[in-house]
Amino acid sequence: TQADVAGLEAAEKLLRTRLKDVPEFIDKKEVTSIRDPERVALEREIGMMQRQLDAMLKTYTYKHPEVVALQTNLLVKKRQLRELNQRVDQSVKSTKEQNTQYTVLKGKLDDTVVRLQIARSSLESLRKNEATLKGRIGVLRKLTEAHRKLKAELAASEKTHLERETALQAKKKALDAATLAAEPVPEINTPVKAPTKPVGPPRSLYLVGVLIVSLLAARIAMSAAFRMSTRFGSAYELRRIADASVAATIRAVPGTKADRRRRRRKRIKLGWMLVLTGVVIAAALMMLSYRPELPGTGG
Repeated sequence: TQADVAGLEAAEKLLRTRLKDVPEFIDKKEVTSIRDPERVALEREIGMMQRQLDAMLKTYTYKHPEVVALQTNLLVKKRQLRELNQRVDQSVKSTKEQNTQYTVLKGKLDDTVVRLQIARSSLESLRKNEATLKGRIGVLRKLTEAHRKLKAELAASEKTHLERETALQAKKKALDAATLAAEPVPEINTPVKAPTKPVGPPRSLYLVGVLIVSLLAARIAMSAAFRMSTRFGSAYELRRIADASVAATIRAVPGTKADRRRRRRKRIKLGWMLVLTGVVIAAALMMLSYRPELPGTGG
């Protein structure tokens, strides 16, 4: 939000101000190199005095005034060197602390800058979304207003239609009342129902039809049975009269093509006769099961 961006900007400004008060990052070698010439001179002087003292001790004792004076100067120089090293160490330590503080502040500043950039981009995106949302809200308000107007017009139209329908119903009722008043009242006569008779042919006619069909079926069946028995009987007589060789010859010689066709036609005729017999029997059963429907009984 805008408050977050303002807070991050204030934090960035404060960190930059504090970073100005802190010295920039200093290398340790740079700190030690500042004191190097003085330390080198002291170390060289101390070394020369130590060599001079060693040479004098070969001739004089420790209590000799020149030896004592040289030892005193040597101690003074060593103390100066030690103090110089302490100052250098203190400078290095202080520089290290300053570097640490500078690094921490610089890291915080970089992090704040990154967060500020992200917040600014988010704020810009939010502003764009807000503008888009405002446009959509405007369109929605227009649509709502148009819907309200259409709803009001629809309610007015329904009201007008209801009024017209009510007026039409009233006119229709008045017209019906006038029509009833103008017409005479007819007398109510109850018709006398005549006795109902069965519809269809009499039952005796069905019985005669069934009898005729049964006789026809019996005649067809007897004719077929007679023909089959005659054919099989003559073949039997032929086999019985003929000798074995003639019978074998007759059985070995296949029938001609005309014989095969004739037998096939007979088989087909027999099959059709059986089919027709079944159809006739089925029709007879249907006739026997038929019951004529009387009018007014509903089946």
